[in-house]
Amino acid sequence: MAHDFGLLCTREHAFRIAYPLLRRVLGLVSRPHEKLIVWSTLALAAAGADENTSYLEGRTAALDMMAAFPKSAPPALMNLAFAAHVRRDWSEASRCARKALEMIGGNPLFKEQTRDASILLEQVTGRVTAARPHELPDDHEVSLRTLYESLSRLLSNWHGRTWRMRKAQAQPGAFGST
Repeated sequence: MAHDFGLLCTREHAFRIAYPLLRRVLGLVSRPHEKLIVWSTLALAAAGADENTSYLEGRTAALDMMAAFPKSAPPALMNLAFAAHVRRDWSEASRCARKALEMIGGNPLFKEQTRDASILLEQVTGRVTAARPHELPDDHEVSLRTLYESLSRLLSNWHGRTWRMRKAQAQPGAFGST
């Protein structure tokens, strides 16, 4: 839930709210295919928050994990494409979006990523700049910050999944190769 809220914040261009939350989520995620997604979302938030070292760290970690988890790779690639677009790195944004489309190969499960890739490629071709962090309207800022504070409190009390859940998730081939 915390990751999804962080992703929502990136879509609302509230990168500075998303970034610290995703940093905390990263340390709590144990399943590798989920960690891939969190790394890529962290890279997106870091790109928008001008946290260049974290952007590069997240991007590198996500790219390194993609071969092992091809079913999680298209959404991760799209996060990296959006991150590159925010940074105005046209060639990297295009490369990631095209690679996502290649991996999707028409799979209907990735309809959202297919749509996003097509839109992003049009924007990159036209050199339409991605929205940079901006001043949010007061009520919007208060809503996002209130949710952020609530999630931060929940995360500070999180003790992880039970051993039974971890055991089931650790079965060979459960979520891809390791």
